Amino acid sequence: MLKQNIKKAASIIKNGWVVAFPTETVYWLWANIYNKDAIMRIFEIKWRASDNPLIVHIDNIDKLTTLAIEIPKITYELAKKFWPGPLTIVFKKSDSVINEVSAWSDTVAIRIPNNSIAIELLKIANVPIAAPSANLSWKPSPTKASHVKDDLLNKVDYILDWWETIIWVESTVIDITVSPPILLRPWGVSLEELRELLPNIQLHPNLKWESQENIIKSPWMKYRHYAPDTNLFLFNPLTDDIELLIKKYKYLWNKIGVIATLETHDKYNNIDKVFLLWSRKKMTDISKNLFNILREVDKYWLDLVFCETFEEKWIGLAVMDRLKRACEKK
Repeated sequence: MLKQNIKKAASIIKNGWVVAFPTETVYWLWANIYNKDAIMRIFEIKWRASDNPLIVHIDNIDKLTTLAIEIPKITYELAKKFWPGPLTIVFKKSDSVINEVSAWSDTVAIRIPNNSIAIELLKIANVPIAAPSANLSWKPSPTKASHVKDDLLNKVDYILDWWETIIWVESTVIDITVSPPILLRPWGVSLEELRELLPNIQLHPNLKWESQENIIKSPWMKYRHYAPDTNLFLFNPLTDDIELLIKKYKYLWNKIGVIATLETHDKYNNIDKVFLLWSRKKMTDISKNLFNILREVDKYWLDLVFCETFEEKWIGLAVMDRLKRACEKK
C-alpha cells in the first residue's frame, strides 16, 4: 500500500500538481521545481508571499551540480556529516532554478531528506522537488497529517497520511555563498555542531533580533511564523513576576494559559490552562513538542497564553527563535 501511495504521489507531482508529504522534519508541500504553475500553486495554497523562497529537495548529492554553481569544497564535508538530514545549504543557483523557487534571488536552498519514503518519492518522480512546510504561512509547522488537513484540506491535491514526523522540527539553514558562512535558520543541526566544520560561522543579524534585512535567502527570514491564533507573550520564569503579569492582563483578557516546563507547571495559580512542554533538562523533547503545543492552545479559546523562555544555546537557540517569531510581545 505504501509503495502504491508513493507512486501515486510521484505521478501527481510529475503531472504538475501539489502533494503534502512527510520527511523526517515536518510535513511539506511538494511540487516539481521545473513546473512554474505548480510552484505558484504552492504560494496560493499557503497564502505565502512571493518573496519567500522555497527549499529544494534532492535524493543524492550528484544532482547538486544541476541546481547550483560555484559549489565550495566545504559542501562535501558538510554533506558527509549531515546529509541526508535536517541541514539546508544555500548555494549560488544555476539557470535551471526558476525565479519563483528562489524568490528572484541568485541563490537556492537545497537539502537531502533523511527519510526513506521521501527519498523513494524523489527517485520515482525523478525531478528535484521544491517544498515549504504544509501549513498556512503564519501557522505552526505540521508534524502530522491531521495538522495539514486542519490548515489545507481541499486545497492540496494529495496528502500522504503515513506517520508523525520523527524530528518534529524544520531543518537548519546555512549560507556558504558568503565568507564567513552565516547561520540563517537554526534547528535540526545546532550551531555548536556546525562550528566543528565551520568554526567561523556567524549568526545572521535577524537571529539576534538586531535587524530585519530585506535580502531573503531562506524561508522564515522576513515574516511572522509559527503563530497560534491566540495571543502569545513570552516571559522569563526566573526573572519575571508571572503573578503580577497575570493580574495585569486579567483586566484585558479573561481566559489566560501558560506554556510551562515540568519544573514549574504546578506553580501557576489563577490560570485557566497549563500546557506542558517537558523538562528543561530535555530540550530535544521540548523542541519536538513545541509545534504541537502551539497548535493545541487554539483549541481552548483562550485570550492570552504566556510561554516560558529558554537559554539560547544548542537547541535552545532554535526554540527561542521560533517562539519570538510566533509571539505578540516579549
